[in-house]
Amino acid sequence: MSPEDPRDENAYRKYRENFYKGFNDFEYERYQVPYENGYLPIIKLVTPNATKNLLLFAGYDSYMEEMVKMSKFLKGIDYNIYVFDGPGQGTALRQGIHLIHNWESPVSVILDYFNLKRASAVGMSLGGYLVMRAAAFEKRLDKVVAFDIFYSFFDALRIRMPYDKITKIEQLLAAKDTKTVNLMFKSMMANNLDLNWKINKGMDALILKKWTIFIQSVK
Repeated sequence: MSPEDPRDENAYRKYRENFYKGFNDFEYERYQVPYENGYLPIIKLVTPNATKNLLLFAGYDSYMEEMVKMSKFLKGIDYNIYVFDGPGQGTALRQGIHLIHNWESPVSVILDYFNLKRASAVGMSLGGYLVMRAAAFEKRLDKVVAFDIFYSFFDALRIRMPYDKITKIEQLLAAKDTKTVNLMFKSMMANNLDLNWKINKGMDALILKKWTIFIQSVK
């Protein structure tokens, strides 16, 4: 559903309610860490007597609950696990906190909030890029794992399009032919659910209103 769909907010609320009713893999604590004009939602998965800390997050279209559920495979390790939605993700995006590249910003806020002097971090998908960016600038991260890595938005378009079409788009972008690019994408999105979702999700996450602005930004 699009963010404008009147059913969207109720579906989102019910999804989270039902998830936590059924989640019992870990003892956990829920937090809202102040960030910008809202908060970052965090679930701390508690490991009794743990001596280490692990940050865990996903990427482009995630809600943190999917990572919370996946964490059952990490149960028993010597880490308390902090799963969160960062800017542009899940509950944070719904507050108007949009996607950024400088992921050290939310990571630093979280480390400060919990007074963590040292932590490791795992980022999934786009989070695989973001986790390395964060570690380059936030020196309290001692180890990082890129759980897969999604580093190029434009490649996500490239791998699903015929060579001649993506080449044409690249040429039009190089020529700054905004009108033709917009017309091409409008036509393609009308018949391609996957592409329609990718572009609209990008505009939502990045608070952009024109397709060509989005395409140029991800190149």
